[in-house]
Amino acid sequence: MTGAQSPAPALPEFGFTADQSGLEIAQAWIEAGLVAGYVGTFGVRPVHAERGAIRFACRAEAGLANFAGTIHGGVAASLIDIAGAGAALTLLEPGEILLTSDLQLRYCAPIPVDGGEITAHGTARYDERRRIIAEVFVHHGGETVAVGSVAVVRRNGAPG
Repeated sequence: MTGAQSPAPALPEFGFTADQSGLEIAQAWIEAGLVAGYVGTFGVRPVHAERGAIRFACRAEAGLANFAGTIHGGVAASLIDIAGAGAALTLLEPGEILLTSDLQLRYCAPIPVDGGEITAHGTARYDERRRIIAEVFVHHGGETVAVGSVAVVRRNGAPG
């Protein structure tokens, strides 16, 4: 078949153990880079993590565009969820997991399809035993393009 593209190489699986803290998991994820799963599908990778805060980045590429020729709003919504939950992740003790319970967002500006970097900075603002709430700012080209918050529920044990 002429013009056929070969499939993209598979992204590596990312594993962690129940004896790691959330911050240890986030730091190992930074070292791993792009990993398989939903986040890897968008080309999202963590670039910095510290207790209570995390930053993710991806490229504003054509594969993320909508019919209007800008980056689909679902990308910003996903980045808010990923960065908000990521900030909460950095606060977890070994053996704890989290689940997003709600997400709020506001779009501030469209993101052009220009190959530039989109970043999402998540910061935990509220932390109690069962719930963590994080604030997230999404930036592109020096501009804030979306703002949101994520609430997660903290649980013990493995998912499933």
